[in-house]
Amino acid sequence: MPRHARLELPNVPLHVIQRGVNRGAIFVDDGDRHHFLDLLQDAARDHDLAIHAYVLMGNHVHLLVTPPETGALSGAMRRLGQRVKGSQPINSWEGKGVARVKGSQPINSCASASGAQSTHRMESGVV
Repeated sequence: MPRHARLELPNVPLHVIQRGVNRGAIFVDDGDRHHFLDLLQDAARDHDLAIHAYVLMGNHVHLLVTPPETGALSGAMRRLGQRVKGSQPINSWEGKGVARVKGSQPINSCASASGAQSTHRMESGVV
């Protein structure tokens, strides 16, 4: 079944979820997480994408982003996926693929985020 078209409006914050292929692990250690963040930073800079917050889970990523124009998010995520799939690091990225962006939804500026408890190893940050 084809995925739904992504709603991407300029200057509207979006919650983006990106999962590993078949929901498999994409991060095994801190080296993987740092490598991903470096690639994310490059992609965001190249497409002028504002990243407000992130959470890196073992098999998926949550991002809070604001694209400056239509197509900026798609371009950044495409670049990120190509760089992750095409990289040949010593660590566990070898043989791992990152699936398409699962979805994105606009964030209501009046909504408040609640803290979620998780037993998964994760890294998060507010930029």
